[in-house]
Amino acid sequence: ADAILKDLPGIDKQTAVAAMWKDSSQEGRGRGKNGYRLYEQYGYIPADKNGDSVSMTLDYGFADYSVALALDKVSSGLDQRAKMLHTRSLRARDAVFDSNTKFMRARTTK
Repeated sequence: ADAILKDLPGIDKQTAVAAMWKDSSQEGRGRGKNGYRLYEQYGYIPADKNGDSVSMTLDYGFADYSVALALDKVSSGLDQRAKMLHTRSLRARDAVFDSNTKFMRARTTK
């Protein structure tokens, strides 16, 4: 995403965004998001399902935002997937931010 946003030469932008989209939208280990179904269902990784819930949620949210920016740049703002990823990134951030303490905090499914 960074190379696309910086217009670095030698990047096949279409292939790059296709790969980033695939990685952002599938469950998997090594490829895709481990815990993707939970992330999709709740908007965050629940602490009662994974001990690294906050860091994973923030990591996935940051990745979603980065891919959204790259998709926007390549499509001149016309790609609906970018809007979906941007919304999902904000939902992830908001899901773990505790406005009372001003810290990120784990959430459970309960």
